[in-house]
Amino acid sequence: MSDMNATPTIQNIGTRYSTKSYSKRTNDCRLFPRLFTHNNIRRCTSRSDKSSLDKNIKGGITIDEVTYLVELLKGGGISQSKFTGTNTWAGSATTVGTSGHQVTPTIIDIRNMTKNKAARYDLSSATGSESPDLIIVFEDGQTVTYPTIDWTTRDETYTFTAHIRCIQDERGSADADFGRDRLESLYKILQHRLEGNRKGATVTVGSDTKRFHQIHLSSRSESNDRRKRIFGYKVNIELKKYATAL
Repeated sequence: MSDMNATPTIQNIGTRYSTKSYSKRTNDCRLFPRLFTHNNIRRCTSRSDKSSLDKNIKGGITIDEVTYLVELLKGGGISQSKFTGTNTWAGSATTVGTSGHQVTPTIIDIRNMTKNKAARYDLSSATGSESPDLIIVFEDGQTVTYPTIDWTTRDETYTFTAHIRCIQDERGSADADFGRDRLESLYKILQHRLEGNRKGATVTVGSDTKRFHQIHLSSRSESNDRRKRIFGYKVNIELKKYATAL
């Protein structure tokens, strides 16, 4: 993972390069997001760079804030929490899920690079014990404050959206309210996961660990698509970390 510590190129956005001359002059696709197309990446990245990139992708998971929230919802690898009961999604489903809807959905980071497994997702597919229901997690923003007069510590607040999606498919052929009932059950389970860990939790994946001190469930809004028979909630979540030493 040594390449993850490399210093990026820093460029004045006012510098004018065409796509063609830019790739020749810098051989670096990271400066302008508008150049970040598949063809430009392939053209601008050398073989050694691609090999290094593949190695980093396969090397393991680094817990950033979105990964933390995804793993917290799933359960497993959680410690230093005041949660009562089995601290997993399945445990919460058994405790508060609606009968017939105590299921484990697919929970993913929106940055997932697998085809049809991120912002666009095939709700007809499911693997293992997962149901064809989905929760997509993404970060909305971060706020940093310095609460001490000598600026020796930092407080951080992160805001996220968890987009719950479920579909009225053949599973609900005999139940006109299947999609709505499934959505409500998924929300109750997500609420239980967050409120049960509201006083903070540590998440460990591999050798990497991250902790937040407070976990807040915030607002909720509907996100439905009647034509496609998709029901959804967009749930806002806050994670807070206090007194990080500088």
